[in-house]
Amino acid sequence: GIFVLRLRQPDLPRPYRTFAYPLPPLIYLALTGWTLTFVLINRPAEAFIALGVIGAGLIFYTLSPANSRP
Repeated sequence: GIFVLRLRQPDLPRPYRTFAYPLPPLIYLALTGWTLTFVLINRPAEAFIALGVIGAGLIFYTLSPANSRP
């Protein structure tokens, strides 16, 4: 989201400046991707159950009325 916001609204005032942007968010994404890959390789059953729960949450979020969303 941080990358999209900076591209779509570059003049928006920022209440906080990220040190060494975009390096910290990119490092976070790389480490998260590595962790997810590691879990999928070593514990595929648990990983697919977790992905199913996340997918079900996305379906319910999509089907919920727009006025009840945060």
